[in-house]
Amino acid sequence: MAAQNGIGAANAAMYGGNGNNVVLSSPGYHSDMLVLMENMERLSGTLQRNRQEWSQVQEGLVRVERLQGRLARDNQADGNPQVNGDASVHEHEDTSSTVLQLQGQLAEAHRQIADLGESFAQLQAVHEEYSAGLSAATQMARSYQSQEQSYIQSVHEHYSAQLLQARTETVEAQLTHQAWQARLQGLDGMVKKAWESREEEGAPWRKRMAGLKEENRVLRAMVGWDTPPESEDGDGDEEGELLSDGKGQGSRESKGEGERQGDRQVVPQNLAAAGAGRRA
Repeated sequence: MAAQNGIGAANAAMYGGNGNNVVLSSPGYHSDMLVLMENMERLSGTLQRNRQEWSQVQEGLVRVERLQGRLARDNQADGNPQVNGDASVHEHEDTSSTVLQLQGQLAEAHRQIADLGESFAQLQAVHEEYSAGLSAATQMARSYQSQEQSYIQSVHEHYSAQLLQARTETVEAQLTHQAWQARLQGLDGMVKKAWESREEEGAPWRKRMAGLKEENRVLRAMVGWDTPPESEDGDGDEEGELLSDGKGQGSRESKGEGERQGDRQVVPQNLAAAGAGRRA
């Protein structure tokens, strides 16, 4: 029925669209459209039945008109409408009742057609309003989708730029850290070399100081003096002074040589005095 009136095809063309631009709608929209299509198909079937009934009524009216014309011609030809007697009267009464019945059916059909036409007009207005609202909502959804897509793309670009900048800064920091570590390693090697050279420079002096302490201990033992403890020797301070200043070391060396010569001169005198005392 709907295909004969062209309603189903028009709706399919309106809402189906082409295959390249199909708008996906919500499930509620599809259910509403199904209900609306069912109502329109039912109305189309009712209109088709009314058209068939109207065609039947028209055919009946044509038959009645033909019968009335034939009766009129027969009456005119006979000149006496009661020639056939009761048969003509009964036939006329049957025809009148048939005409009245057909007229009543025709009026009822007209009333049904008017009601269906009003319902169809209302449904068509609702359908047009729904289509207009759906088109507006679709347009708004498309514009919102476009705005959101642009916003998401801008945010993605911003964070991509920030990530690239962070990666660049991280690489630069890593390179700086590697260079700093290399410099620290070089400085550590230089400090170790300086310490080793310092130790090498102080080794002869420490040996000489050990010899002097041993000589001092022997001389004290020969004289009979008590040997000083290690803490009162002052070797650590002298060693620190020797390691801290080379020039001071040279001056102290010359001064120590003079003092040792004086001690060497004094020690024999003391030894001689001590021997004389023992002999006495």
